[in-house]
Amino acid sequence: MRVNKDEIKTDIVIKNLDLLTQYISQGMTITEICKDVFKISKAMFYHICAQHPEVREAYYKGLQPAIFDCVDALKRMCNGFYVEEEKILPNGDKTIFKRYIPPNSTAIMFFLKNRDPENWRDRWDVTLEGGIMPVVIKNDLTE
Repeated sequence: MRVNKDEIKTDIVIKNLDLLTQYISQGMTITEICKDVFKISKAMFYHICAQHPEVREAYYKGLQPAIFDCVDALKRMCNGFYVEEEKILPNGDKTIFKRYIPPNSTAIMFFLKNRDPENWRDRWDVTLEGGIMPVVIKNDLTE
């Protein structure tokens, strides 16, 4: 009986869906997971995802915490926030103080362009109506 290597690789991935979700949620890339964990190519991983929806679902499940963290960080950047910092005084004592990080206009524009593209996109569609009026240019230097 001959064993298909692709089936073995597929079985390894399917049996380790929790591991896939965990590594994705920790920030590992597909390239890193394929190379270091499953010992398969990215192409093989995408082939497995296409054939087995449960693998795709595990991948997206792992992305959710990172997406929520990014959304939260973007909201903080849009609204401004306080951070606690530690400063060492000349006498050697440590003091903790709060510093305000003001709203970031780039983050605000990014948020608005993605959440309300009808009103905040960079490109506007302009339609001109009416006919084209020819412009006659006279080159009369005698006057």
